[in-house]
Amino acid sequence: MSTDQVIPPPATALPLPPPYDRPDWDAIHETITCPLCGYELRGLTDPLCPECGYRFHWPDLLDPTRRVHPWLFEHHPRHNLWSFAKTLVRNFQPGKFWTHLHPGQPSKPKRLVMYWVPGAVLTMLPAAILLFDHWQTNRPWFATAPGSLSVLSQLLQHDNAVRGALFACLLAALFPWTTFLTLLIFQQSMGRAKIKTHHVLRCAVYSGDVILWAGLLGSGAVFWWVLQPWRWRVDDRVMMMLIFIAAAAILLNLGRLVSAYRNYLKFDHATATVLVAQLIVLLASMTLFIEAIEFL
Repeated sequence: MSTDQVIPPPATALPLPPPYDRPDWDAIHETITCPLCGYELRGLTDPLCPECGYRFHWPDLLDPTRRVHPWLFEHHPRHNLWSFAKTLVRNFQPGKFWTHLHPGQPSKPKRLVMYWVPGAVLTMLPAAILLFDHWQTNRPWFATAPGSLSVLSQLLQHDNAVRGALFACLLAALFPWTTFLTLLIFQQSMGRAKIKTHHVLRCAVYSGDVILWAGLLGSGAVFWWVLQPWRWRVDDRVMMMLIFIAAAAILLNLGRLVSAYRNYLKFDHATATVLVAQLIVLLASMTLFIEAIEFL
């Protein structure tokens, strides 16, 4: 037998397991729970929650450095503008956004509300521009109106289009919250009620930040229309622009929600779940809009 011959390794040789493949629970003294449902995971070796079925990675739960996101708005209260802009821009890549964000990184509902507020304000801006322009154009009529009526009441009673714009913008501003409530109701029927509500809120708010971009684009369209001296002839044009902006925002929100449910919550049939939930939101919003217009 030649001394140069290479002897192959034994067939039983196996590669070393990666770190955290089997947690050393004797060395871990803190309580480790499932980030989605709160079930205690001590003693488990397989990274799968037996309570809610969520499959995770051990490093995300056992490594403290992975619990703080590098730029997410929720985790950087000392850098509000920087983290807000970073989160807003990075959200245009929903696949990467929801893959890098995991439930083991704590959610802070108060910060989510703060993240929603700028978008809600900008969403109401097109209605505010229309209200101001309508008040300026019809000041002589308002001067002769009954003094008991407030300026806002006079504006809403005098023009159906302005009233409709106000309620449409209000429903758009509340869109992330109506989505959140619908998803909560819908997950009850799918047997996923064990998921903590703040995770669903996180999905709805970050996906729903499209209202900020819709508000900016809608304000630009309305402002352009207001500046035209012959604007009464192009009402249909500006309405078509607003409808196109709203449709694009809804589709973008839909894609983000699907990515959130697939990559973040690990939901089965994520696309079907989100499609049905969004259809319910749209139908409910249209019903509320029609009822509000007829009531007033």
